[in-house]
Amino acid sequence: MWTATAHAFTAIVGSGILALPWSVAQLGWILGPFFLVLFAVITYYIAVLLCDCYRTPDP
Repeated sequence: MWTATAHAFTAIVGSGILALPWSVAQLGWILGPFFLVLFAVITYYIAVLLCDCYRTPDP
């Protein structure tokens, strides 16, 4: 289970990490960090929703 999770994580994060410097450079010093934080908050919210779905049985 842990190996599958690690492979899925590296597949998802790996390509995003390579494109991150270019996208921040295109956005600039103000909008780059702003959008990084914005998408981090959105990702956290989605993770919380997925955890709630996992813990709550079907209605």
